Formats: sequence, structure tokens, C-alpha cells
Amino acid sequence: MAFETLFYLNQKTVGFAERTCPSRGFNIGMNNGESAGQTIFHCHIHLIPRRSKDVDNSRGGVRHIIPIKGVIDFKILIMKEKLDKRLLKALEYGKVHYFRDWSNCIVPKICAGVYTIWKDEQLIYVGMSGRSLNAEIIQEHKNTGTKTKGLFNRLKSHASGRRSGDQFCVYIADRLVLPTLTREQIEAIASKELNFDNLIRDYIHTHLFYRYVETENDKQAFQLENAVKGGALKAGKPFLNPSN
Repeated sequence: MAFETLFYLNQKTVGFAERTCPSRGFNIGMNNGESAGQTIFHCHIHLIPRRSKDVDNSRGGVRHIIPIKGVIDFKILIMKEKLDKRLLKALEYGKVHYFRDWSNCIVPKICAGVYTIWKDEQLIYVGMSGRSLNAEIIQEHKNTGTKTKGLFNRLKSHASGRRSGDQFCVYIADRLVLPTLTREQIEAIASKELNFDNLIRDYIHTHLFYRYVETENDKQAFQLENAVKGGALKAGKPFLNPSN
């Protein structure tokens, strides 16, 4: 009953604010518990009026109302050693592997990891693989006869050029291959005389290479991937999947 009353009052307050303030929207939220940021320990709702362009980028909502609070400074994280500087360095300057040479027997068959994909000096894409993988689960897979899991499978999928279930290949198709096609090629794809996935594969094999690192678990992989998306490398944010 208390929550029903609270939300009823919230609706009334929103209606009043819409009539009296030049607001274009509202952020409505609750912090429940100290770990969630609650500092006043009674039941209440935060109602924040918003205006068009009141911040440079409103995506993400309430996190961006206070400047820089919604943006992770990855350089600070690195300084605090929450990110492994050696792994970041390997993702930018480590050994180069060309997709045209796939399959790559060096890539661990079962592991969590992060990889960067490049065209010459341009960082094109960053990805991770190995959700829910840690040392214990990896050993379980090995004991039960799993052949490949995680990083190897992800890179294998990218090398194939097939768009089905592979967001990277979709990005390559939409952003880098499709703009180069002639009218004749598009017509041939439409009539199934030409296989679009084969063109994507050919582009990947001709132009792109990758670097990769193995991580201890999926948590570390997510952290590294997000750091690279946010611009932690000197090459800047990846062309195809930067964080906003």
C-alpha cells in the first residue's frame, strides 16, 4: 500500500511539473540499500526534471546529469592497477595474426580472452569471449572432453565471414563492404548468384589482422574490452564498436 501511494504521489508530482516547468522528460529512480548508493534510509523516489540538451549526451540517463560521473576514466583505472597494463599493451603492440592464415593453432582452445582487430594502424573492433569461464570451469571443460570454448570459437566465427550470429561480421558487411559494392554485385546478391558472406570473408582475409590476450576469467575480459571501447589504447576508440 505504501508503494502504491508513493507512485501515485510521484505521478501527481510529474503532472504538476509538466504543467509548471519547461521540462521535456524526467529521470525517476530509487536507491535501495547502501551498496546501491542510498544515504537517506527511508522509502523515497528521486524525480529529476530534464530539458533538451541539458547535457552533451543524455544516453545512459541519470548517470550523466553530473559531469564525468557517467564516464569511466580508464587512464585512472590503469593507474590504480585495476587494469593489467601488460594486457593492454599486448592488445595494441603484441604479435600480429592475419585472418587469412586461419586456423591459428596458437590460440588456446579453451579460454576467456580479449582481442583487437586492425586494418593497418586503425583499430577497427574489440571483442571478448568466454562468458562464465574461470580456471575451475575451464578445467571442467577439459576434463569432459570439450574441444573448443571461448576465444578460439569467436575468432573462428569472425574468420568465416558469416553474418549469422556474428555481430562483427554484420558490422563489416554494413560499414565496410556494402559501400564498395557495384550495382551489378548488389543485383547478383539479390538473385543469389553472388554470396554476400563470401565477400565479407574475402574483405576480412584481405585487409584485417588481430591481436589477442588470454584472461584469467570473464570478469577480467569484460573489464579489458570495456577499457578498449572507451579509448584506453593510444590508437583511440575502435571504429566499429566504441563506447559512447
